[in-house]
Amino acid sequence: MVRMNRAHTEIAASAYRTLATFRDAVVRYDRASLQHIQAADLTSQQYALLVHVAGHLTGTPSVGELAESMLLGHNSVVELSQRAERNGLLQRAVDPARGNRTLLILTAEGARRVDEVTRALVLQLGQERTDVRASLSRWEATLRSQAVQAAFLNPQGPAALVPDYALRPAAARHQALTWTLLQHHLHALSPYHHVPMTASGEYRYPPFKRYWQGGPDHAQLLWVNQRPAGFVLLRQGRDATRFALSELSVVPAWQGRGLGRSLARDLLGARRGTWTVDFHRENGGARRFWERVLDDLHLEVTSVIPVRLPLGGGERWQFTVPPSG
Repeated sequence: MVRMNRAHTEIAASAYRTLATFRDAVVRYDRASLQHIQAADLTSQQYALLVHVAGHLTGTPSVGELAESMLLGHNSVVELSQRAERNGLLQRAVDPARGNRTLLILTAEGARRVDEVTRALVLQLGQERTDVRASLSRWEATLRSQAVQAAFLNPQGPAALVPDYALRPAAARHQALTWTLLQHHLHALSPYHHVPMTASGEYRYPPFKRYWQGGPDHAQLLWVNQRPAGFVLLRQGRDATRFALSELSVVPAWQGRGLGRSLARDLLGARRGTWTVDFHRENGGARRFWERVLDDLHLEVTSVIPVRLPLGGGERWQFTVPPSG
């Protein structure tokens, strides 16, 4: 039997998983985009050319200007624009002010085709855009994390991304702090819920009061280095066998370090019974987060229920955490 010695990278494996997720999301978006571009009988470079011409401030960019903005050689743009002209997408004209410049002008057919593709990309690739945005945000948070920065700037072996943390019940004096953290959380989710702010610059969250009434529903605060790093809004049945996790949030400074995942595992492990978790159905990042958490604990979703969340439509996953032992 061959013995395999696995080398460890100085940058933590969780950071590479985040990077891989981001790159995969970009590739999926590009592939899905290419299908719509080809359906309009265009190549990806032709579509890029039409986008640049359509978006130019004057509407008549020169070949040289597009070569610079598209990061292509001058001759490449000449050939690309000539093919587009033969296909009736562009018109090439000599600049009357400078005879040595060729201007590119969108034709009616070119305008129709670029509109057709762009409209399809906007209307039909919402989930792909959401995944790219969410994975990029997570990758940026990873890059801001102290452990990953240390691995880049002063490598001294593998970095441990999950910091020491404490999760404690929120006291009455923490209600304002929890509300502030909730507002930041809801703002981060705004691409999914599309709910406008109030005149005071806040998002409404009607269920918030129930977590401060002394019943089984309660808020907990996440602390790292004696500073607030996130919060949990947890609902609990009176028999302590049914639990609903309404919100789980980690502030951006501590995202991308495995903290949320570790926190979720601890929450589920400490309360055995039937659980539900809610998230917006367009939030692909939240979906993958809970898939990983449940996979870590070898749990399976028993039902998926469409629900109306405080800010828009969502999904409710139900699963059971069995008794220990």
